[in-house]
Amino acid sequence: MNIRNNLITYLDDFEYENEIRESVLSNLDKLLKHLEIGNKIEHYTELYQNGVFDFDGLREAAVSAAETSGISEMESCFIHMVSLANFALPFFERRGLGKAEWYDSMIDFKWKMRENKKRFGLWGINAEWHKKFFTADRIAFGRLQYNLLDSERTFKGKTVDVTEGQTVVTIHIPSDDRTPFSRENRYSSYVRAENYYRRIVPDGRVIFRCGTWLLNTLHREILPEGSNIRGFLDDFEIDPDSYEVSNGDLWRIFYVNSYNGDPSTLPESSSLMRAYKKHLIGGGQIGKMVGYIPGESLR
Repeated sequence: MNIRNNLITYLDDFEYENEIRESVLSNLDKLLKHLEIGNKIEHYTELYQNGVFDFDGLREAAVSAAETSGISEMESCFIHMVSLANFALPFFERRGLGKAEWYDSMIDFKWKMRENKKRFGLWGINAEWHKKFFTADRIAFGRLQYNLLDSERTFKGKTVDVTEGQTVVTIHIPSDDRTPFSRENRYSSYVRAENYYRRIVPDGRVIFRCGTWLLNTLHREILPEGSNIRGFLDDFEIDPDSYEVSNGDLWRIFYVNSYNGDPSTLPESSSLMRAYKKHLIGGGQIGKMVGYIPGESLR
């Protein structure tokens, strides 16, 4: 296997910007100066092509390669992980999924790369988050991503009844700037996911669960009517007892890696940033909540 050509194919197919490509290929050259690193990348890629995903071994190889070559661990993890991406489709096909789901899942690296560039100033990833994509245990259906989860709480609402430990389908929201976060795109994703997971969950009854700062009911007060975040909030029945402070999510709004505690220093280059900056200056906090969508309501 030609490691460089394989990586270039991935970068081409997923339309990475030139700045990212140049950084990644430069880092690859630094890795491949060491024969043992190239041999390990080939080893774990070939294992994966043969249906074996040794995540722990791959991650350890990436960490070791970073130390040897002098690039960052996150940069090394990107190269090691996406070397497998072109060979992931069979794992999806074995789950009854196709190329669309494979593509929408494997492009998540691109969104994480952009986030980490803003936060840390480098083009790299946290390998742990991407582990489930490579076995099709986390799947993107269009705009949103999903995986099975044992519910961490019991909730009895108007439309859903969930018990602690029950299998639910949890939703993740990637920072995808390719697809608008519109109601049409959200519901298209929900419906595709419901059609898939009802074949898997007990009794075929899908309950979607999402725990995120985006579901904070505060958004009905600080964001304008018609905003996509308020629309997303309205998709769910919110558990009012699920609120918890999540100031650790501040980076998701402001893309800052460090914060001195003074909200007046935060950027305000978007309407969301300006709304939250005003909220924080007024003594508010960032909080997250849990919401549910019963799958049958989508049929």
